[in-house]
Amino acid sequence: MFKRLVTLSLFFLSACASSQKVAELGIISTEITNIDPMQLQKAEVIKGIKASDSTGITFIFPNGYPSLEFAVRRALEKSEADILVNVEVTYDSVWFILGGQNTITVTADAVKLAPMFSIFAEEQASVTDKNSISSQDLISIPKERPIPELQPNTTSAGGSND
Repeated sequence: MFKRLVTLSLFFLSACASSQKVAELGIISTEITNIDPMQLQKAEVIKGIKASDSTGITFIFPNGYPSLEFAVRRALEKSEADILVNVEVTYDSVWFILGGQNTITVTADAVKLAPMFSIFAEEQASVTDKNSISSQDLISIPKERPIPELQPNTTSAGGSND
């Protein structure tokens, strides 16, 4: 009975797992993205996208480390989006007697930004006549301030010219 209890306890102790929340991020992308407010107004949001990157463990030796960049790329490719918002990053590790696995998981909302050329085309289509500007439109146009002219310096650096 004692040997069976020891064997079972060793078996359960050999199977270990842990999960940690690594980060919460507001916005993330794998490349430089210029975001215009007009693009955000017409953007499509896909909620609950989940992607991960994993590497194995042989005995006690990891075969590399999972990459946050690869996990983010997979989430962007999966959703065909431009950026991820409200991002939660977790790190999971599972280990058995002979090996295991390390995983980084990204859970986020994916945002497909509207293309700028379609926004510009919509704005151009909405303007049908150039003479249809109202007085409210004129009020919101900022007026340019005149640039003051610079006066030449008439005094010499050495003081008076006596």
